[in-house]
Amino acid sequence: MQIDTRCPVCGRLDEDGGHCFLKCKYVKHCWAALGLEHVRSCLLEANSANQMVKMILDLDTETKLGSIACLWACWETRNKVNAGEQRRSAEDTARRATLLKVDASLIEKVPKQGNEVKRRQHWKRPPAEQLKINCDGAFIESEKTGGWGFIIRDLRAMGF
Repeated sequence: MQIDTRCPVCGRLDEDGGHCFLKCKYVKHCWAALGLEHVRSCLLEANSANQMVKMILDLDTETKLGSIACLWACWETRNKVNAGEQRRSAEDTARRATLLKVDASLIEKVPKQGNEVKRRQHWKRPPAEQLKINCDGAFIESEKTGGWGFIIRDLRAMGF
Protein backbone atom coordinates (compact mmCIF):
# COMPACT_ATOMS: atom_id res chain seq x y z
CA MET A 1 0.00 0.00 0.00
CA GLN A 2 1.35 3.40 -0.97
CA ILE A 3 0.98 6.28 1.45
CA ASP A 4 1.04 9.82 0.12
CA THR A 5 3.25 11.87 2.45
CA ARG A 6 2.90 15.13 0.52
CA CYS A 7 1.50 18.18 2.26
CA PRO A 8 -2.05 18.52 0.88
CA VAL A 9 -1.81 22.31 1.19
CA CYS A 10 1.47 23.07 -0.63
CA GLY A 11 2.50 19.72 -2.14
CA ARG A 12 5.85 19.44 -0.32
CA LEU A 13 7.12 15.86 0.06
CA ASP A 14 7.41 14.14 3.45
CA GLU A 15 5.08 16.33 5.47
CA ASP A 16 5.68 16.18 9.22
CA GLY A 17 4.28 18.07 12.21
CA GLY A 18 6.88 20.82 11.96
CA HIS A 19 5.97 21.45 8.35
CA CYS A 20 2.24 21.15 8.92
CA PHE A 21 2.09 23.73 11.73
CA LEU A 22 5.15 25.96 11.31
CA LYS A 23 7.09 25.59 8.04
CA CYS A 24 4.50 25.28 5.25
CA LYS A 25 4.46 28.45 3.10
CA TYR A 26 0.69 28.70 3.54
CA VAL A 27 0.91 28.31 7.33
CA LYS A 28 3.63 30.98 7.52
CA HIS A 29 1.21 33.43 5.87
CA CYS A 30 -1.48 32.52 8.43
CA TRP A 31 0.83 33.17 11.41
CA ALA A 32 1.93 36.48 9.83
CA ALA A 33 -1.67 37.57 9.12
CA LEU A 34 -2.41 37.08 12.82
CA GLY A 35 0.66 39.08 13.87
CA LEU A 36 2.18 35.96 15.44
CA GLU A 37 5.27 35.48 13.26
CA HIS A 38 7.50 36.04 16.31
CA VAL A 39 5.75 33.16 18.10
CA ARG A 40 6.10 30.87 15.06
CA SER A 41 9.82 31.68 14.90
CA CYS A 42 10.27 30.79 18.59
CA LEU A 43 8.30 27.56 18.20
CA LEU A 44 10.66 26.47 15.42
CA GLU A 45 13.33 26.16 18.12
CA ALA A 46 11.36 23.44 19.97
CA ASN A 47 13.00 20.00 19.95
CA SER A 48 9.72 18.10 20.31
CA ALA A 49 5.96 18.51 20.14
CA ASN A 50 5.89 18.33 23.95
CA GLN A 51 8.37 21.21 24.23
CA MET A 52 6.35 23.21 21.68
CA VAL A 53 3.17 22.76 23.73
CA LYS A 54 5.00 23.86 26.88
CA MET A 55 6.33 26.94 25.07
CA ILE A 56 2.80 27.85 23.99
CA LEU A 57 1.42 27.32 27.49
CA ASP A 58 4.07 29.70 28.87
CA LEU A 59 2.83 32.56 26.66
CA ASP A 60 0.55 35.31 27.97
CA THR A 61 -3.15 34.42 27.70
CA GLU A 62 -3.87 36.52 24.60
CA THR A 63 -0.88 35.18 22.64
CA LYS A 64 -1.49 31.64 23.87
CA LEU A 65 -5.11 31.64 22.67
CA GLY A 66 -4.10 33.20 19.35
CA SER A 67 -1.40 30.57 18.82
CA ILE A 68 -3.69 27.66 19.67
CA ALA A 69 -6.42 29.08 17.43
CA CYS A 70 -3.91 29.46 14.59
CA LEU A 71 -2.77 25.85 14.96
CA TRP A 72 -6.38 24.64 15.00
CA ALA A 73 -7.45 26.74 12.00
CA CYS A 74 -4.43 25.60 9.95
CA TRP A 75 -5.10 21.96 10.87
CA GLU A 76 -8.78 22.40 9.96
CA THR A 77 -7.85 23.91 6.57
CA ARG A 78 -5.32 21.13 5.92
CA ASN A 79 -7.92 18.45 6.64
CA LYS A 80 -10.51 20.10 4.40
CA VAL A 81 -8.01 20.28 1.53
CA ASN A 82 -7.06 16.65 2.19
CA ALA A 83 -10.77 15.75 1.91
CA GLY A 84 -10.98 17.41 -1.51
CA GLU A 85 -12.29 20.87 -0.62
CA GLN A 86 -10.74 23.97 -2.11
CA ARG A 87 -8.10 25.65 0.05
CA ARG A 88 -9.24 28.93 1.54
CA SER A 89 -6.93 31.93 1.54
CA ALA A 90 -4.46 32.43 4.37
CA GLU A 91 -6.42 35.54 5.33
CA ASP A 92 -9.63 33.48 5.61
CA THR A 93 -7.84 30.94 7.79
CA ALA A 94 -6.50 33.79 9.94
CA ARG A 95 -10.05 35.18 10.28
CA ARG A 96 -11.22 31.70 11.31
CA ALA A 97 -8.45 31.60 13.93
CA THR A 98 -9.53 35.01 15.23
CA LEU A 99 -13.12 33.77 15.63
CA LEU A 100 -11.89 30.67 17.45
CA LYS A 101 -9.81 32.85 19.75
CA VAL A 102 -12.81 35.07 20.53
CA ASP A 103 -14.95 31.98 21.24
CA ALA A 104 -12.28 30.61 23.60
CA SER A 105 -12.02 33.99 25.35
CA LEU A 106 -15.78 34.08 25.89
CA ILE A 107 -15.81 30.55 27.31
CA GLU A 108 -13.16 31.54 29.86
CA LYS A 109 -15.41 34.36 31.09
CA VAL A 110 -18.55 32.24 31.61
CA PRO A 111 -19.13 31.82 35.36
CA LYS A 112 -19.05 28.24 36.58
CA GLN A 113 -22.29 26.87 37.94
CA GLY A 114 -22.23 25.58 41.51
CA ASN A 115 -24.88 22.90 41.02
CA GLU A 116 -22.90 20.65 38.70
CA VAL A 117 -23.68 16.96 38.97
CA LYS A 118 -20.70 14.84 40.03
CA ARG A 119 -19.95 12.16 37.47
CA ARG A 120 -17.67 9.19 37.57
CA GLN A 121 -14.39 10.11 35.93
CA HIS A 122 -13.54 8.17 32.80
CA TRP A 123 -10.54 10.26 31.86
CA LYS A 124 -7.24 8.39 32.12
CA ARG A 125 -4.06 10.16 33.16
CA PRO A 126 -1.27 10.43 30.58
CA PRO A 127 2.13 8.89 31.26
CA ALA A 128 4.68 11.03 33.10
CA GLU A 129 6.34 13.75 30.99
CA GLN A 130 3.39 13.80 28.58
CA LEU A 131 0.41 16.09 28.19
CA LYS A 132 -3.04 14.99 27.13
CA ILE A 133 -5.05 17.28 24.87
CA ASN A 134 -8.79 16.74 24.68
CA CYS A 135 -10.95 18.72 22.29
CA ASP A 136 -14.55 18.55 21.22
CA GLY A 137 -16.92 20.49 19.08
CA ALA A 138 -20.50 20.63 17.92
CA PHE A 139 -22.28 22.05 14.89
CA ILE A 140 -25.96 22.84 14.51
CA GLU A 141 -26.49 22.51 10.78
CA SER A 142 -29.91 24.17 10.69
CA GLU A 143 -28.51 27.29 12.37
CA LYS A 144 -25.07 27.15 10.72
CA THR A 145 -23.46 27.69 14.12
CA GLY A 146 -21.22 25.69 16.35
CA GLY A 147 -18.62 25.78 19.03
CA TRP A 148 -15.54 24.01 20.26
CA GLY A 149 -13.37 23.67 23.31
CA PHE A 150 -10.22 22.05 24.55
CA ILE A 151 -8.26 21.26 27.70
CA ILE A 152 -4.64 20.25 28.16
CA ARG A 153 -3.82 18.15 31.24
CA ASP A 154 -0.75 16.60 32.78
CA LEU A 155 -0.22 13.53 34.96
CA ARG A 156 -1.73 15.33 37.97
CA ALA A 157 -4.85 16.16 35.92
CA MET A 158 -3.95 19.84 36.18
CA GLY A 159 -5.54 21.83 33.37
CA PHE A 160 -3.56 24.45 31.46
